[in-house]
Amino acid sequence: MRKYILLTIVIIIMNCYFAEAYSKELIINPTSKIFYVDDDFTDDPTNHKWDSIQEGINDADNGDTVYVYSGTYLENLTVNKTINIFGQDKNSTNIVSGDRIWILADYVNISGFKITIGDQGINLFSNYSQIFDVWISSY
Repeated sequence: MRKYILLTIVIIIMNCYFAEAYSKELIINPTSKIFYVDDDFTDDPTNHKWDSIQEGINDADNGDTVYVYSGTYLENLTVNKTINIFGQDKNSTNIVSGDRIWILADYVNISGFKITIGDQGINLFSNYSQIFDVWISSY
């Protein structure tokens, strides 16, 4: 009986260790800003609202978040800042890229999209970046 109790304790400790080691943690700076993108918007630089994802990326600074509303966005992307890019819903927030998505900065988080990508695919030239909760296909 002691063997089973000891084995159970060891398994619980190992689960706690691995859960901590592999958990996804998104760190958002409390002074960071959120930039909004909607394919139905008219560009509004004063209020940081854009009709394309790349314009939201260009407006953001390191540590900021670009929030993308549901819609279809036909564009190539270059992410050269440490930012979060979140789609409203991976079933209805679509990125259709003509040829590529480049991630050049470290610690970039991309989530909540359906991505259809062309010839060059998604190129990660970075460290510690995460792409999760997305559907990716090619054409």
